[in-house]
Order: sequence, then structure tokens, then C-alpha cells
Amino acid sequence: MPGLWALAAAAVAAVASAAVTPPIFPYPRQYGVHRLGPGERIVVDGFLNETAWDAVPWSEDFVDIDAGPVPRFRTRYKARWEGNNLYIGYWLEEPQVWANLTVDDSIVFHDNDAEIFIDPDGSCAWYKELEVNALATWWQLILDKPYIDGGSAKYGPGKWVMPRFEAATQVFGCEINDPSSGPCSHWTLEMLLPLESYVVNETVARSPPVPGDLWRWDFSRVEWRVSDVGNKFEKVPGVAAANWVWSAQHAINMHLPERWGYLCWLDDKVNVSTCRTDVTWNARQALAAVYYAQHQFSAVNGYFSATLSDLGLPPSVLNGQLGTQPPVLIVDPLSPYGFAANVSATVGGQTFVGSINTQRHFTFDPPGAAVCGLGGC
Repeated sequence: MPGLWALAAAAVAAVASAAVTPPIFPYPRQYGVHRLGPGERIVVDGFLNETAWDAVPWSEDFVDIDAGPVPRFRTRYKARWEGNNLYIGYWLEEPQVWANLTVDDSIVFHDNDAEIFIDPDGSCAWYKELEVNALATWWQLILDKPYIDGGSAKYGPGKWVMPRFEAATQVFGCEINDPSSGPCSHWTLEMLLPLESYVVNETVARSPPVPGDLWRWDFSRVEWRVSDVGNKFEKVPGVAAANWVWSAQHAINMHLPERWGYLCWLDDKVNVSTCRTDVTWNARQALAAVYYAQHQFSAVNGYFSATLSDLGLPPSVLNGQLGTQPPVLIVDPLSPYGFAANVSATVGGQTFVGSINTQRHFTFDPPGAAVCGLGGC
């Protein structure tokens, strides 16, 4: 993955040496997660049949990861929380339910799977990934930064584990791994995610959360095409897996945390409490534009620019619509941290400063601006 910037360099240089304008994305999807109310309880058995689930809405249906064709099968989720517990209920339409992996911390996406990515601080650093197949086999990972920025996945004992994690699945309309019993209608996945494990290495996000806090998250489904071969399911040779997600990435890459949707923590007043939007969103867009433009420039020229006019930035960044014009501060062109960019923005009379560095790491001052709002955490 780290070689992708080199590939980008070749592609850009082959077309022209001019800067490519980085994209500005619309505000992503946002889901309000309500705390359990008095007397509500969830048992993790995969059935999703508690009144606590009935009380809250499904998410929007999943879309293609790159905003391409509508997925062949429907996928959606619900979520609730209480104290340090986050409950997830996944619903996956599927006529052929199968899974081969039975050992936890296997590379689960080699099977069809359901995935969740969470970045509590919204920093693009130390985010967590979870993959689960239809046998409830899981893979739990923590990443110091995205792969394309030189990041690596850490998992297993002594690295990152969720001791209190629970998962259960149910299959409807057929037996798993048995083509003769189908077609299936769908399978479900129910999980308890221990929030104290998710704030590991975070600097702002808290466990338990406080209603009104915002975290970044997204959901992904990996779907392989299979056929019935000798009364068992086998992958169709030469066909890549489909990737369906809740909030579109606009690229075939889930490891772009700045493009994920939002987890909005709410109290137990279902249909009353509503989500706020992230006051740092426009500043994030400006910073991300500088980040992408700098890497495009460096891929062609071999160094980062100290001049904004070199970068082909969108007018909305240069004219201050996404915050004041971001200065580009060269730290050390020969170091891994070749540049840093800052942008100042004022919302509701309060000013904050956002920053990004070469490795896509976002920070904000005051530190709680992204998670808790300008009042801080």
C-alpha cells in the first residue's frame, strides 16, 4: 500500500505536470445512537428481536464504496448504547450464506463479512477495525494511521483486543454452507462493542460518551460471488469482491477515515433528541484538500510546496469559504513530516484551529472541538 503514492506519481506525470484539483466532498451520513431507556435490555444472540431494537430506525441502505452501481443485496444496521457498551445490529440480505474461517483474528474478509470502522477522535490515527463473518468469527485491528500513509495493522494479544466483545449470528431461510437448503433470505449479526477498548490511544474521546459527542465511523460489507460446486459454495474465479458501505468513500479504499460518516451519541429520548453537525467539517475539507494536493505535487516534483498557488486548490479553500486560507508550514522537507497545514475558522463567534500533517493526522485547538463542540470536552 505505501507504494500507491509512487503509482500516483507515474499516473500524474504521464498526463501533465499541472496540479490536479483535490475533491471537496459533501457532508457524510450521520446516525444517531440512542442510549437504552429504563427497562430496555439487549441480549447478544443474533436475533435482534428486543423492543430496544424495535424502538430505533434502521440506517440508510448501504451503497457502493465508490458511489457506483446499486448493490445487489440490501444491507443496513441499527445501534444502541448504555454505559461503556455499544450494541450493533447488522442485517444482510443474502441468498447464499457461507463462511469458512473459524479461527478468530483470521483475515476475515476472505469470507463474506460485515465490518465496522471507528475513529473516536476523528484524527485518522489509532482507528479501530472489526470484521465478522456469518460464523461469528472475528478479526479485531487497530491502525496507527492509514496504510497509504505508512500505517500498519496491529492485532492479537499484547497489541489490541476487546476482552468484553460479544458477537452472535443467525441465518434465515437456509442452513449455512448448504446450497441444497436455500435460497436463504438474510443473515443477522448482533454485537456488543466495549467502548473502553475503543478509546485506547485516543486523546479526546471518552468512555462512556456524553450525549452530543461525535465520533467518526463507517460500515462495510465484503461480498464475493460464489457458485454451487459439488454441493458446496466456491468463489467464482477471477471475480473481485464487491465492497458495499454505509457512507460512500468515493474510492475503493475503506482506509480514508476523513471520509467516514458520523456516530452521534444521543440520550434515550428516541424521536426527540437530534444530532448536531460537526463544526469542524469545513475546516477538515480545507485541510484534506491541502493534504491531497501536497502529495500530488510531491509525487510529480519530489518535494512539498510552501506556496499555495502551486497546489491547484479549489477556490472554496483559497477564498476562505472553508475557513481562512490555510498556511502551509514546511517542517523539514527531508523528514517523514514534510509539511503541516493549519486553518483557522470561526463558528458562532468562537474560533478554533485545525491542523493536518504529512501522514493525514488531524488535530484541533481547542482539542475537543471535533468530538464535543467548541465548548470542549
